[in-house]
Amino acid sequence: MLDSIAGLAGLFLAVSAQHVEDSHFATVDVPMGLFTFAALVLIAEDAAGRLRLNPWGLAAIAAFAVLNKIPAALLFVAYFAGAYFRDGWRGPRGVLRAETLGVPLLAAFFFALGNPGVWMQ
Repeated sequence: MLDSIAGLAGLFLAVSAQHVEDSHFATVDVPMGLFTFAALVLIAEDAAGRLRLNPWGLAAIAAFAVLNKIPAALLFVAYFAGAYFRDGWRGPRGVLRAETLGVPLLAAFFFALGNPGVWMQ
């Protein structure tokens, strides 16, 4: 079932005029969409407790999305919601998890590192 849905989604993407035009002119919307989707999938897995990737890798992928276009920073709203629904803001022992604030801070660091025009003005 999922293979047919994925094939149908790929077909729709391949014939989408906006996607074809953005890919042809190499705009930043296409890679932003890729990294945003990847980060959202990882955020959903993290919220469900099935994340196989290191949470700091999630920060790097989210930073790549934000480096392409700043509105992708709304990913962190989804991240904080997922962190809250996973186990509250705190881990099993009642201690604030390092990833809850560390992932967005590391993504902000990657953003500043990859976009020096933000902090060199």
